[in-house]
Amino acid sequence: MARVELCLNIKDFGLQSFKAFFTILAIDLLCLSLSNSQTCRHLYHYMKKNLNFTELNFLKNGGEMGQLIQNTDWSKTPIGSPDAWPQNLLITLSMILSSKFPMFLWWGEDLIQFYNDAYRKSLGNNGKHPSALSQMAKDCWPEIWDVIFPSINKVMTTGEATWFEDQLIPIYRNGKIENVYWTYSYSPIFDNFGNVDGVLVVCNETTDKVTAVKSIKESERRFREIFNQLPLVVWTASTDGKLTHISNQWEEQYGNSIAESLGTGWVNFVHPEDVREAERLWNNSLETGSNYETEFRVLDKKRAYRWILVRANPIYNEQGIIVSWTGSNTDIHDKKVAEKALEESESRFRTMADNIPNLTWMANADGYIFWYNKQ
Repeated sequence: MARVELCLNIKDFGLQSFKAFFTILAIDLLCLSLSNSQTCRHLYHYMKKNLNFTELNFLKNGGEMGQLIQNTDWSKTPIGSPDAWPQNLLITLSMILSSKFPMFLWWGEDLIQFYNDAYRKSLGNNGKHPSALSQMAKDCWPEIWDVIFPSINKVMTTGEATWFEDQLIPIYRNGKIENVYWTYSYSPIFDNFGNVDGVLVVCNETTDKVTAVKSIKESERRFREIFNQLPLVVWTASTDGKLTHISNQWEEQYGNSIAESLGTGWVNFVHPEDVREAERLWNNSLETGSNYETEFRVLDKKRAYRWILVRANPIYNEQGIIVSWTGSNTDIHDKKVAEKALEESESRFRTMADNIPNLTWMANADGYIFWYNKQ
């Protein structure tokens, strides 16, 4: 009996100054030392009854949600009044409420809900807040229950955490169902015996990121469609000179594999006599940032070589740093063939004229003589 009187006098030594979870922990440890005794039960209920809930420090720095938790009548919920809450719930809530990262908690078999100020922002206006606090999960999330319940149930039954990235989880907020993307994890909250009491959700809304990525991909798709409709081959390269994209004309017009040409594979389709100079000029442009322009021969569908004019320009970011290259290949084979034929024709004419025994000359319309034969 002396032991009981000593324990009951603990309150006189400033019990209310202890943090809530340390107080509850002390009670639990004391009860363990007095296990299976009626004294333990009386002591436990006496101390819980004499704790002032408004002074429990687990709500400290809890912001709007801390105040709402304090003002909620929890006796009407399955988890009961806060003076009966277990220490693992109090510790978890203290962590959640003081965190600036979005966190959510489902507690007990009925999955009663808690969340912090950071998460509250994702609920928007004219939606589930503030009724979501203290509500059962199934009642709160009917529109996505078939999506989230299997993961919740897995954590509750197996104690194994889950993780998802950029997952589409639509929710009702701002007066309507909105498509919302999340990166989140479900983690178990254990009691002293290893049983799962709740599921902690650490999450981050990624809707803006996913929307931006989709927009970029759509822009790239339209960009490539335009590329593929041009009459010339268009390509892009990274800052190290490796090709990252080639338009369809490379296969359709020349019969060369795009997949095999990416990176540095394009050199395998260049005439052996032209490879060295083409690479030298390309490397020089990469080092200096100067425009790239050259002519060389590449294989065509008939496995013969055709002349192309290759040009490329650097692409700069806002800081003036080169981030990529854009280039084009223009078929100039017919022009090259015509130029060569003209050169050969002029060569034959000069040879014939130089062999004439008489003086031969040519003049323009003004009478200016611009050519004589060797005579």
